[in-house]
Amino acid sequence: MYTIELTEGPGWDAPTLEARVIKTTVDLAKVEALAAEWLHEVRQKPGDAQMPDGWRIVDGVGRRIKTSEA
Repeated sequence: MYTIELTEGPGWDAPTLEARVIKTTVDLAKVEALAAEWLHEVRQKPGDAQMPDGWRIVDGVGRRIKTSEA
């Protein structure tokens, strides 16, 4: 199980704007692709809400796995 967090800024210290739990996918590459796709979808929607700048992936026990930060 992984959690994808869309963040205000890249990196581990950026505030989380939205989170989505991924329970069925175990391949980290697929989770990373889902994170990038979700970020792209959210950025395409017009609205007054704060736009996320990045994403990060956390595992089921809270360990940091990957971030969109280059």
